[in-house]
Amino acid sequence: MNKNTSEFLDRIFNRTNTKWWHNLVSETPKKKYGESARFLESTLQEELSEFPDYRRGNRSLYFFSKSSRSSIDGRYHSLGVEEKFNPLDLKEHLIDGAIHRGIVWTMGKLQNTQEPLEAVSLYVVKKDSAPMDQTTTDIYIPILTEITKIGVYVVFVNEETGEFWYSNFPHDSSDLPSWLSSQPKPSTWNLGLDQLGEKHDNAFSILKDEHTLKNLPSRQLTLPNMGKAGQYKEYSIGDSSKVAVMDYGNQWRLIELGFLLRALGYDAVKVIYNKTAQPQRRGIKINRREKRHTKEF
Repeated sequence: MNKNTSEFLDRIFNRTNTKWWHNLVSETPKKKYGESARFLESTLQEELSEFPDYRRGNRSLYFFSKSSRSSIDGRYHSLGVEEKFNPLDLKEHLIDGAIHRGIVWTMGKLQNTQEPLEAVSLYVVKKDSAPMDQTTTDIYIPILTEITKIGVYVVFVNEETGEFWYSNFPHDSSDLPSWLSSQPKPSTWNLGLDQLGEKHDNAFSILKDEHTLKNLPSRQLTLPNMGKAGQYKEYSIGDSSKVAVMDYGNQWRLIELGFLLRALGYDAVKVIYNKTAQPQRRGIKINRREKRHTKEF
């Protein structure tokens, strides 16, 4: 964790002026809630009023377009900050930007800065949200450990108390708070997804060879806790190696889905953007000429 990240977290949690996380109704302002409603975007802007460039600085990501929708929410010096106000379900909310925005910010190197880039996602957990169950904890929490290796930190915040948690493994592997997970720990903290070898190289090569791939034994499966939206195909390479291929209708989420499949133990995975696979949510339009876009992991 670099200086900007530690300074930012200290400022908003230890030297806070307001309870910016408390009694929220939405992440961004919406007229239907009335003038007295509290929104995460507004409360954080008020909290960081001494740092006006938090919202005005160059925050563009340029990953799929030059639209303002392709920006990270805030910027503290070289630190990119994504803001979320959600429950903890895997099907829709845990994969909706807390990971992928930070990864694009840090690995894309899109900003003209000499400082090392890191990212924080402030994930305020809606009150009365059910904590992650054991299945979600076991596949999601280790991913958060992995992405800290590239300077991306997902910080969960209890809306009612302001208590917060983020993965600091191996420096700290204390129990997860009960409002975040029904289990004190994932079965494994560190899956070593960044450690690649000959088996992974072979699996990756087969993923790129469609002729070989289609002749391998396969079966249709579903990502845990994701229902029909989590359907994918598993291919067996002999007895000790497997790969996975998935179609999904949201470009940004390909990154999270790739991580989830790797966390399930696949040696290589391919996640394909196919806008016919899942309808876009109403009101969100992303201009793309291609119907399919692939991310391989």
